[in-house]
Amino acid sequence: MNALIIVAIAICALCAAALAWRRWRGKLAIVIASCFFTLAILALFIHRIGQPPRCDFGDPVDLPKLPHPAGYVYVIQDTEFSKFYKIGRTVEPERRISDIRNILPGRSEIVAIIDTQDAPTLERQLHQRYTENRKRGEWFALTDAQVREICGI
Repeated sequence: MNALIIVAIAICALCAAALAWRRWRGKLAIVIASCFFTLAILALFIHRIGQPPRCDFGDPVDLPKLPHPAGYVYVIQDTEFSKFYKIGRTVEPERRISDIRNILPGRSEIVAIIDTQDAPTLERQLHQRYTENRKRGEWFALTDAQVREICGI
């Protein structure tokens, strides 16, 4: 259904309301006009269902596929429990490491920061590779050899 048709239906609804008001001057005219106007709005919504997203001017909008987010994968050691390491990702390593140091004051040491074009995928791969070493959340009990392997990425 074209937008022009919908506008025509809305104009007809308003004209019908004006004529009905002059003729009957009652509530029935308002009810009839409201029904026509509601039908016009409903027709507009039905027309839009299944249509691609549009900008304000009615032109179709292309939704580009965004590249995987670049970022950093970091490994931080809990120095109190020397074999526990957190493997995480961030786009702002300074802020994230500061946050972790606030949570674990004096207990955290940066082991690795890996700059990558696809941080979510690399983090997920590392979590899967060391899944049997997972202790809680993003914390893993890793050996020195495993840590060296991560640092070599």
